[in-house]
Amino acid sequence: VIHQHKMNESLLLNGQTFSFKEIIEGKFTAQTPFEKSTLEFCQRWLNGEKEFALQTSGSTGTPKKIILTRSAMEASAWQTVNALKLKADDTSLICLDTKYIAGQMMLVRSFVLGINIVAVEPTGNPLENIEQQIDFVALVPLQLENIINYSRERLDRTRCAIIGGAAVSNSLKEKIQNSKCNIF
Repeated sequence: VIHQHKMNESLLLNGQTFSFKEIIEGKFTAQTPFEKSTLEFCQRWLNGEKEFALQTSGSTGTPKKIILTRSAMEASAWQTVNALKLKADDTSLICLDTKYIAGQMMLVRSFVLGINIVAVEPTGNPLENIEQQIDFVALVPLQLENIINYSRERLDRTRCAIIGGAAVSNSLKEKIQNSKCNIF
């Protein structure tokens, strides 16, 4: 299947805009480890790298290195994009560590469709300081719990979220029942 899309040409990282041209050419300076891992992954992706040696987070066992092909990552990304009915003019929030597969796959999902990318340092409540409309975010249960407790209105403005990395407690499942956000 050939997917035609208009690629967004920049990403917003911790409030600073980086053009894809700057990233491809390595003309960037990272201020934090998160910025470094995000920009370096984006550079490798945008330059067409075919294989990625990734570190698992260890959320389901001992962290380990795995090798994934670009085509496998793209296929996985398209499944998510299609299942969640994401569109090219959507905005994704990357707030998981981009050293690991979960954060990197959020970038890949954004790249394959040309989604606007907003990336912020991973925190306990990543929506706390987000003013723009977010259409798609991946969170761990602890982040979701904090958002519900402290920024529920921002969660309700978010179109869809995928939750992973740990089990979702029954009490958290109850708390999200009335959310306007589609949570998977």
